[in-house]
Parts: sequence; structure tokens; C-alpha cells
Amino acid sequence: MSDYVLYHSHYEIPRAYVYWSAIATVGAVVNRKIHFRHGDIVIHGNLYVMLVGPQGNGKSVSCDFAKRFFKLACPGYNVGASTQSAEDIVANMAKEDFPRGYTDEYGECATFAAYAFFMNEFKNFIAYAPSRMLAFLTDIYDRVDPFDSSTIKRGVESIVNPSLNILACENPDWLINNLKNDIVSGGFSRRIIYVYELDRAEPKAFIDLDTAAVDARDRIVKHLQAAATVVGQFKWTDDGRKWYRPWYEHKQRNLPGNPLMAGYVGTKHVQLFKVAMALDAVSPKPMLLFTDELLQLAVSFLDLIEVNMPRLSQAAGRNELAAIQQRALEAIQHNGGWMLEKDMRKLVEIDCNWSETANILRHLEETQQISRVMWKMPGEKEAWMLFLPGVQDKLAKEGVIKVTKA
Repeated sequence: MSDYVLYHSHYEIPRAYVYWSAIATVGAVVNRKIHFRHGDIVIHGNLYVMLVGPQGNGKSVSCDFAKRFFKLACPGYNVGASTQSAEDIVANMAKEDFPRGYTDEYGECATFAAYAFFMNEFKNFIAYAPSRMLAFLTDIYDRVDPFDSSTIKRGVESIVNPSLNILACENPDWLINNLKNDIVSGGFSRRIIYVYELDRAEPKAFIDLDTAAVDARDRIVKHLQAAATVVGQFKWTDDGRKWYRPWYEHKQRNLPGNPLMAGYVGTKHVQLFKVAMALDAVSPKPMLLFTDELLQLAVSFLDLIEVNMPRLSQAAGRNELAAIQQRALEAIQHNGGWMLEKDMRKLVEIDCNWSETANILRHLEETQQISRVMWKMPGEKEAWMLFLPGVQDKLAKEGVIKVTKA
């Protein structure tokens, strides 16, 4: 971590971004090869981290550096695309040549299917179908059993020992709006660590890397390469147990009233284990032990981000109709960009009444997210139909449908 901080100190990157980019990068390196059994709950080394802040405050630079270090240290590992559908991720991970082999702590051959994602714009990554992608990321997180997915086109695809690791960037306005609309939901938010920075780093007119920075840069790659060889199961030490019990009981008795923070604090111990495993993996001598010293160091990184995190959910009220609205748009998109209005009403009225349904469709039409037009399909009666922008012109040119009344 000290080498990572030293190198990044030559750039205008807030310190919290530096810490958490480093931790997320280690998570991508160790993925499933290190783990901890919390009873029968298996917790792996992978992490979801999102750098949140205004434009131009160093998020993307930090993410780009992390990706560069990861690819230098682990050139054979799989790196995901900036924009990718959940179905495409599953299809890639299910391929026979996707998993990598390693020797586990018992000296036996094992495999893992790991995907590392470094996203400068999280909104672009989930753009195709936000609800579907977020549900997928929630479901596959720390999956112990094989992950099975079935589509009509490809049938059942199974991923053995999946491991996804995410370092993403996003602006607070987008995140707050989507928390408000329940698109970024509680299940996903309990799994991702939000690193929200309001301030900018000290300005640096010139970037002159001295010998110390260059040496640190080279050592970072070696640290990560060494971490990639760490394999095994973490265990408790007596002093680790003694520290952990009061810490856990106190946090569980004092859950915040803020919904986002309550979800985060409720599962903070899982993130604590993951961060502790990452820090131990890049230490000079990994011990695979939860000592009180290691746990206190790990929790200090989590405590650091809790100053600003509540501001995200405090700014986000709840708008239940907006969540239904988003699902309606996705339904039209999955239907080829058009849908009979009567079918849409049946879908929407499962979650709300007739008046609310009318308001949702009116809002979508007034904001030009959809168009509502009377169309006639060959051999069918004319009916009101809903189209995404550009779709009705495309279908008209192809002769699939004919407009009868605007």
C-alpha cells in the first residue's frame, strides 16, 4: 500500500481513491484463491468497489492505473469490456477455455472462472438493461455453487467457481438518482463499497516521476504477482476473535436509520473479511490469519469512507413509480423496441393502479422516451402501440407495420 500511495502521490488523485483502487486490484488478483469459512458461508477475496465523485476529480485516472497494474501483473487473466450484457458475460465465462487452473492449499488441482472489470463509467456498463445487470451482479457475487443461466437461444450455461471483481467510477448525481428510483437497489448496494469523495487532490502543475516513484511502480507489479500465488483458507487467531466479537455486536446493535447505511453496516463484517484478506495477501509474509492487528487495519479503510457515504442516500429519497417506469422501458427494449399498449398496461398494473399507469406512460411519452402511435400489423386489427425512439421508422421502412393514426 505504501508503494501504491507513493506512486499515486505524483498525481491529482484523492487518497481514498488510491487506497480503494489498490484494494480492489488485489481483489481481482486473488479472486477465489483465498477464502474464509464463516460457518458454512464461504467468503472469497473478490470485491465490488465504486469510486464516486464529481467529474475531473481523478476517478478514471485511478481506475486506469489499477487496470494497468493488474494487466502487467496477471497478463493471462480475463478483463471485461466497458460495456457488456449479462448474457455475454455468462457466455464468455461458461466457455471451456475461460477458467484457469491452480494448485489449492491441499495440493490438488482446482479451477476458477474470474472476470475483472475496470469501468470508467458504470452507467455505460449497465446501459443495455440496468435491472437485469444489477440483479446478475448481485446473484453471482461470492457464489459457492456453480452459476447456471438459461436462455432460449443457448440453453443452459454453467459457470464453475465464478468470481467477478469490479472497480467502477460514477458521478454522484447519476448514483443518487438511481438509488432514488430503486434501480440501484439494496441487494446490490450491500455488496458494493461506495468511495465518495467530495474534494479534489492538491493541484500538481507538472508530473515528474522521480526515481522513488519509478521504483515503487515496478514494485507494485511484483507485489501483485506475489499475491497471485497466495492460496488458502483464512483462520482466526485468539486475539482476532477477542477484538472481533465486541466490534461485531456493537455495529449490529447500532444500525443507522439511513436505509443505505443500515444495509452497508449490517454486512460490513463481510467487507471487513475481504479487505483483511487482500491486505494480508500483499503483505511481505502472508499468514492467512485474522489477527486483531490485521482486522483493525482493514476496518480503518472502511471507516475512512463512512464519513461521506451517508450523503449519497440522504440525497436519495424513494420514487417507487420511477422503478416501475424503468422496468417498463426494459420490457419494451427486450421486445424489440415496441410493445402493444394493452400488454404494457397489464405488465405495469401488477405494481400500481390504473391512474398511476396512465401517469407513467404519459411521462414517458412527454419526455420522448417512447412514442404512442396507432399502428396496424398485417392481418391484425389496428391498435395503440408504444415504440422506443427510432424503432417505428425502422419497422415502417421494413414494411412490418403501417401507421393509421398518430
